[in-house]
Amino acid sequence: MLGLAVLALCGAKRYKVHVLQGWDEPLNLYVAVALKPGEAKSPAFAAAIRPVARFVAEERKRTDPEIRAAMARADVAAKRTDHLKTLAAKASQPEDYAKSLALVEEAVFEQGAIEVPAPLRLVLDDVTSESLEAVLRQQGGRIAIMSDEGGPFELMGGRYSNGVPNIDIYLKGHSGGQITTDRIGREGGSIQEPAVTIGLAIQPDVISSLRDKKGFRGRGLLARFLWAIPESIVGSRAPDAPPVPMEVSQAYEEAVTSLLRRPTLKDETGEIRSRFMDFSPAAYDLLVGLKATNEPKLGLAGEFESVADWGTRSRARPSASPGFCTWPTTPSIPMRPPPWPSARVRCAGPCASATSSAPTPRSPST
Repeated sequence: MLGLAVLALCGAKRYKVHVLQGWDEPLNLYVAVALKPGEAKSPAFAAAIRPVARFVAEERKRTDPEIRAAMARADVAAKRTDHLKTLAAKASQPEDYAKSLALVEEAVFEQGAIEVPAPLRLVLDDVTSESLEAVLRQQGGRIAIMSDEGGPFELMGGRYSNGVPNIDIYLKGHSGGQITTDRIGREGGSIQEPAVTIGLAIQPDVISSLRDKKGFRGRGLLARFLWAIPESIVGSRAPDAPPVPMEVSQAYEEAVTSLLRRPTLKDETGEIRSRFMDFSPAAYDLLVGLKATNEPKLGLAGEFESVADWGTRSRARPSASPGFCTWPTTPSIPMRPPPWPSARVRCAGPCASATSSAPTPRSPST
């Protein structure tokens, strides 16, 4: 399950699964795995996230000179603007004032044109809702929260409005609902189709405590998670159990790194734009069959009646499974400025290998 969360953060917002006209599924997931003390939760989590941390460190090292240079240009431009403002304020003659003001306006325009790239961030641990929104803006609309503790759940319920936790950003970050902020003291603007990924390795007691978090279930936060409680092997573990084979660890890390290195499409504002993977007819038939099988279980006296909120939302997530199966084997699409907002990768089957196909033009309205 943690591996699914890592795959999700690699593909979040960069790719979507196109099921039908008007039905596109994002690849980001909310995943929580419950492991009892002594189940090697922290080592497993560290192994899962290691290639992501290494990739981020390498990218930061590579882009640091560019960021420092941009910061220097911005600093010089700001000081030049301040200097010209001072001169304009001291101008005593109308013609001198007009010339100075024109120089100030030109300097302000030049200063605003300087873009200072934000250092790459893919993973957060403990983060408040306000900080999460700020990081989403900096990172093009995607970020992941990964932790081997239950702290993120505590922070989700930490800020209250009228006695109810303010969890809007987590609700919209899962489904891609637009985030618009216009509050005093906070940067305004919109984030189109935000993609938050959550991967948590926690103890069962943390899950039990969530029933007391006001609004978590009623507003659908808990229903957005995929939950896993593996059967405990404590008491039956071999004292000389072999480690994970080196070739397996290496293959995993190389695969994750390769996915992260794929080019990312961005618009003129710096927000990430999605490529699409199309459902084949066979994949759609499988999805329809799965929904038909599970639908009666959600009704009265059904197997999932008590968790119908979760069951209803989870029905859509299998449509992302082909993305996880096909995307890692799909050749990289060359980065080029397309005349349309999104490129496509065709899914050959529900869990088959995929090959890149010619991009299909799509208008922004679709």
